[in-house]
Amino acid sequence: MRTIARFRVATSFLVIAIAAACGGDSTGPSQSPASVAAHFDSLYVQAADLGDSISIYQSRALLLTLFEVPPAYGAGPSTINVTTANGVEHWKGFEFVDVTSDGLDSNYVLLAYRESAAHTLLFAEYDSAGTSTGGALITNDTLGVHVTSGSGTTSLTSTSTTCGTPAATLVNSHITDFTFSSCHLAKFLTSLSLTTQTSASIDPALATISLSSASVNGIRVMDSAEASTLRRVRAILHSARANKPL
Repeated sequence: MRTIARFRVATSFLVIAIAAACGGDSTGPSQSPASVAAHFDSLYVQAADLGDSISIYQSRALLLTLFEVPPAYGAGPSTINVTTANGVEHWKGFEFVDVTSDGLDSNYVLLAYRESAAHTLLFAEYDSAGTSTGGALITNDTLGVHVTSGSGTTSLTSTSTTCGTPAATLVNSHITDFTFSSCHLAKFLTSLSLTTQTSASIDPALATISLSSASVNGIRVMDSAEASTLRRVRAILHSARANKPL
């Protein structure tokens, strides 16, 4: 095993041990931003380590980076009621909006995860008017679920205090790719409806996914409009044909 891989594994075990010491849930009983950021950092380390030998896990590691950003800067996860083909489930999620320095353009991104271990991840984009423009659903860690149709809206409902600073203990170096002139904690009101094509390897419950008027915690950042990690995630989702224009 290469030195960097050994370091990643050791760090992963350390972060998991710290999280376990805080309570039974792997994201921490309080769901504090710091514990959730540490949890996603550990998931990133695991995926990055697997990515040394299985390339598709490099994409998972990059996508997990986006989920690490909001809590790393102080946003706690929201519980989101998601209606699936089998009924209502309680997912967790964040949202962020990038605003250009002149305030004339923005891009919203909704991030939701089904399980604490984030085996199923939802990524949805909205334009400056708050209208959904694309979405991707990843399950079984790396399996892209083909989205056949979808729609949705979002809006920024409030902003509050200045974002915090990512903890020095976070291992994920991609976090520093997100540079901006200002960052504030924020709340959003978001809806989304997706229909997918399922297969024997995909949970039938994911055939339809919808959320209505969900209040979502997150961050509002200025002058980061096209952070490099976000660009790379878009490119990966498009190349894998996991991202579906809505």
